[in-house]
Amino acid sequence: MIVGGAFLVSALLVIVSPGPDSALVVHRVIRAGRRAPAYLTMAGILTAGALHATLAIVGVAGLLDRHPGQLTALRWAGALGLFCWGAVILTTTARTRPASPAAGTAPPRSTVHPYWQGVLCTGTNPKVGIFLLAFLPQFVPAGAPPGRAMAVLAAVHLGLAAVWLAALTETAYRLRRRVDRPGVLRTVELATGVLFMGFAVRMALVS
Repeated sequence: MIVGGAFLVSALLVIVSPGPDSALVVHRVIRAGRRAPAYLTMAGILTAGALHATLAIVGVAGLLDRHPGQLTALRWAGALGLFCWGAVILTTTARTRPASPAAGTAPPRSTVHPYWQGVLCTGTNPKVGIFLLAFLPQFVPAGAPPGRAMAVLAAVHLGLAAVWLAALTETAYRLRRRVDRPGVLRTVELATGVLFMGFAVRMALVS
């Protein structure tokens, strides 16, 4: 199966759109001053994305879409998680300061492993599965087995997401090293916390 250019362009436009996953990866780089936590978070995001894709392919996401009450409950649970995450970021930033590799400051420890942060961030967002269920079938070639074709498209989508998040991690890391000023870093973290809370409100209110 050959993946068409229309799918690649559409997938890239979706992937590069601002969202909780990108915000979380940037936050991990800014907070720790290192790449490793961001890459672990990225692995968690992709794991949850693969799970969402699998559920979409087997039709579970469609089942949720046909039962609005269950989908609403999951959406509110995900929104609550994002809102709490934003509140934690704001509280932690107010109490501590980001790591400074240049000054030898040790990165602050998180109570949740970066990998599981990524899993929770994407895994608690049911709209990911619903989106994939609506998005992938549009690009299944005529005559191709739907399940297999959607699996290939999902794999390509996740691969593109991995490339984007890795590029975002490297860009944030380089900027982090150039702008190693506590005031600027604190402002970025506070903005990230507010952004997470904004994503939570959007997830809760937009059906």
